[in-house]
Amino acid sequence: MPHALDPELLAAARYARSLAGSTCLVDASGRSCAWYHGAWPFFRLVEIVSTPKKHAAHFESELRCAKQQGECRRVLISGSADDGMLRLIADSSAGWLPAMEFTVIDRCATPLRLCERFAQQRRLKLTTMQRNILDAAPAAVFDAILTHGFLGYFTAAELPVLLLRWRSLLRPGGRLVMVQRIREQYAGDRVRFTPAEAAAFIASVERLSAPYTAELGADDLPTLARRYVANMDALPVRSAEGLRRTIEANGFRLLRFERSEAQRASAITGPAVPNSAGYHMITAERV
Repeated sequence: MPHALDPELLAAARYARSLAGSTCLVDASGRSCAWYHGAWPFFRLVEIVSTPKKHAAHFESELRCAKQQGECRRVLISGSADDGMLRLIADSSAGWLPAMEFTVIDRCATPLRLCERFAQQRRLKLTTMQRNILDAAPAAVFDAILTHGFLGYFTAAELPVLLLRWRSLLRPGGRLVMVQRIREQYAGDRVRFTPAEAAAFIASVERLSAPYTAELGADDLPTLARRYVANMDALPVRSAEGLRRTIEANGFRLLRFERSEAQRASAITGPAVPNSAGYHMITAERV
């Protein structure tokens, strides 16, 4: 018998879905990201997608190191699918990183609203900023910047700009802590689901959500999955060595750059995914 769904995460998923139609960003082409922000928290709920929680050990250990070597109070979360990173850090740092000040920056209001809801519930000090991280930087300096799977939203030409922006937001010695999937020598210009991958992902969502029909009620996860696979589109990060060089060339000293073999999955969790490999745990220090 599967475990019960986390009621707090279920409530957050329903809140995100209720917001997405009205608060999600609509781009210049008229396309909304509601298909993503209204679905991702449900996929997190049934544990089909790779979330910051799956790499909790990396984020927590790096924050502990940062605290040991100096202040680690002001934390920026750069890019946010939902409230997952904020939730992870708030929960894992409770008791040993008191009085943290969080800032979350994202282009879309929906994940920011979700973060605000969580911060209110936990009485966290939180500032949210709806903006593109490449635009004018906020007048703030942080001890650490955390991000998860974020580089797939930027072209190769934009990555140096992004790194310099992050550097400008960190104090000297501040840490950039990230997890990034790297698809070595990926042939396509965009990362999308193939028909076979799309069918497998939808089937996985159907299988994982089926035991919770009573709890989910009208929450139709397979329909959300079909919309998700039809719209999902990202840019590939094709080279670990290339990313390493780019980080080091733009004002950072690498402290950790390791491929993780720890997360293995039999189900399709995303497009072009050999699920047992590809994630890199990365920590860099501003110089």
